Amino acid sequence: MSNSNKMSQRAKLIVDRCRQDGQRLCKSFRVKTTGDAEVMYVLEPSGKRVGPKGAQEVIDKGLLKPLDDGLFGGSTAQTWIA
Repeated sequence: MSNSNKMSQRAKLIVDRCRQDGQRLCKSFRVKTTGDAEVMYVLEPSGKRVGPKGAQEVIDKGLLKPLDDGLFGGSTAQTWIA
């Protein structure tokens, strides 16, 4: 396996939880007191937050499947499953 295909420990944990526990990775937004929007990733239905780096790695590598629940289909998905 080349280095580009290796999965970080945090990404592996997200994928494992989705596969074994039936969790979904959900993207949401929170507005800070400064007015800036913060992207958050949460496993549902548990509600456990996951870090943005691990979540983005899982999404970028296609390790989870988008549910096409975004405004423009899979490219704007907000939910991913194993």
